[in-house]
Amino acid sequence: MQQVTSQPATPQLTRRTIAKQPQFSGLAHVEPIADKQEGPSCGFEAIENIIQLFHRLGNDLTRRELLPLAQWYGVAASEPDGFALDVSGYQPLLADFGITARWYPFNAAQVVIPALNANRGVLVVGDAHSLDARTYPRAGSGHAFVLTNYYTDEAGELILGFVGLDSNFARTEIAWPAERVEAAAAWGALNAVGYPVLVTDAPATWPSVARYYRQLRTGQLVPVF
Repeated sequence: MQQVTSQPATPQLTRRTIAKQPQFSGLAHVEPIADKQEGPSCGFEAIENIIQLFHRLGNDLTRRELLPLAQWYGVAASEPDGFALDVSGYQPLLADFGITARWYPFNAAQVVIPALNANRGVLVVGDAHSLDARTYPRAGSGHAFVLTNYYTDEAGELILGFVGLDSNFARTEIAWPAERVEAAAAWGALNAVGYPVLVTDAPATWPSVARYYRQLRTGQLVPVF
């Protein structure tokens, strides 16, 4: 798992204060659906990943079906190195695969973590530089990525960040500190879409479910089942 280190989130963000449900759950072991994007296709790949959480489909879905559909809808923007998916096309493409979803503001305690606890598909539109400045050195670079779970301190109490998929990293899950995801989403709310978090209405059917990830003192993240 690719990891990005930073300071922990605020002490108020804990499993005890967030969780109102008797059971915790989240998606785990999603490496098989993490394939590397080609050109500016992060939106396509993020939508592909959400669809794959519901349906057993291969990693060629973007090229084979999503891009032709987006071109038909008029939401595929041609750029010098490929096609980008306009955010207005996210919901229609998901709907074509029987998945309804709604846009929400980024609120870790009231939106994002409850959605992850309920196994919902969660996609964020934000600033790649805020998310990972080493990988994305240019500020104000729009990016779509998927959250599948969150991680805590070693005691399993303090929520430190999120786990998910970034289409610039193939065959791996990424761990992001909570404040970086929040900063990325704040940029998305101002520059890309008013509500930057797209959450599916129904829970995903991905077979591997973890309650959360726990960060050991060594920095390693392990899923807790």
